[in-house]
Amino acid sequence: MHLHDPAMIVFVALYDLAVIAALGLLAFSCVTDFLTMTIPNWISVAILAAFGVAFGVAALVHIPAFYGWKMHGAALGLMFVVTFIMFVCRVWGAGDSKLASAVALWVGLKGFMTFLVVMSFAGVGLVALYYVFRKSKADYTALGEQSWPMRVRAGEKTIPYGIAIAFGAIWTFFELGYLDLCNLVQGLL
Repeated sequence: MHLHDPAMIVFVALYDLAVIAALGLLAFSCVTDFLTMTIPNWISVAILAAFGVAFGVAALVHIPAFYGWKMHGAALGLMFVVTFIMFVCRVWGAGDSKLASAVALWVGLKGFMTFLVVMSFAGVGLVALYYVFRKSKADYTALGEQSWPMRVRAGEKTIPYGIAIAFGAIWTFFELGYLDLCNLVQGLL
């Protein structure tokens, strides 16, 4: 297929839409985690499905975005094992484990360390924000009783790590070229 072939344009658009869908779902996970301290399962499942679409299309039309299914599957397995242990030890929530595992499938082993490092730094930023909420006299009731600031005010020691996961994912997506503006524009033309 050539670049101007209508089928190629459709495939590239599908790839781009899958990447955009994953990003939108990551953004939504930030909102739900901040406001309710939960990440619904359907978000992680939809991110996995979006990867399936992007990976399938990339393989079909030779978009050099991914590095073999084994590299991506290994990253998913590694992340799930580690985060499941963290869940069992009550360090992380189940939603965090599933979301991080879904993202690991996207970034594969090539982007794994970048994802972990950026996610960790974002987590440190959330810890700093935890202390700001704890000391602040601001009124957070409009956010709802289940929101992170209200839970911090109630004395809970909790962090919406889905936000850090999403930040690490978005950063790594950029680094891996998934958000290459040329590809996005080309796919939408």
